[in-house]
Amino acid sequence: MHHVAIRETTSAGELVASLLADPISPTVPTAIYIDLAHIVPPHADVWLFELLVIGVLRDPVGSRVYHRCPTDHFLIEVPNSPQERMASSLTFCTLLPAVFLRMEAKRMEMQRPSISEAGNFVTFVENDDLTLTCH
Repeated sequence: MHHVAIRETTSAGELVASLLADPISPTVPTAIYIDLAHIVPPHADVWLFELLVIGVLRDPVGSRVYHRCPTDHFLIEVPNSPQERMASSLTFCTLLPAVFLRMEAKRMEMQRPSISEAGNFVTFVENDDLTLTCH
C-alpha cells in the first residue's frame, strides 16, 4: 500500500511528487491510501476529482504529471470533525462509495506484538501504553 498525505500546506506539486514516489512497479496494481488531514487546501476536492475521475493530476508549477493506473485502488480517509464539516467540505467525496468505521472499546485489541530478544519469536503482551478510558 502506498501512503499519500494531504495536509493544509500540501501543494499540487507535492501531491504529484508523492504519487509518483510509489515504490511499486507501475505494472503491478497498487492500493493507494490517501490520508486527509483535519485541514486541507481549498483545492483538495478538485485534486481528488482530477485524480479519480479524469485520471490525471498535473503540477502547474513544475509541469510534472501523474497518470492514474486503471488497476490501482484508492482509499480515502476523511477524518472526523465537529458536525462532519470536513466531509461536507469535500463535495466530491460525498459522491463516492463510503464505509463508515466506528471505533469502540470492545473492538480494540488490548495486547501488542512483541519480538523476542533473539528476534525469532513474536508474542502478544499487554499494551501498558494503551489506557482504556471508556466502556
